[in-house]
Amino acid sequence: MTTSIRFGSVVALFIGLMCAPSMVAGQTFKGGQVAWQASDALTVEFSIQGAWRRDAYSTANGRCISLVTLAGVPCSGADGFPEPGDVIVEAEANTTFDPGDGGGAIGSPVGPLLFLITSVDYADNLVNGIALNPV
Repeated sequence: MTTSIRFGSVVALFIGLMCAPSMVAGQTFKGGQVAWQASDALTVEFSIQGAWRRDAYSTANGRCISLVTLAGVPCSGADGFPEPGDVIVEAEANTTFDPGDGGGAIGSPVGPLLFLITSVDYADNLVNGIALNPV
């Protein structure tokens, strides 16, 4: 019985060590919120907010974009990552929004939703943003 406990502990330790790098890196998407309000009897307006790992969006991978040309532009951070005021294309997961009305998913002219970065948490490597109206 002692041997099986030791073997089980070694296996658990091995699995834990194998998973450690991915647990440290974490997922790119950290959280989000969808809110809505009726703007008239037949229209609902949605507000979509999200938070992501800051280092997943950079000048190097073209995730900061120009709203005029919809082409990649340098992110405004001195380190090449987004700052408040930058617009990112949420291409990590190709995020779209389906309001469930049968009309299908809503994206942007480039596919995934575009988010205006509203704040940055440098210590925790996070950016927060709000989805832009795809129109």
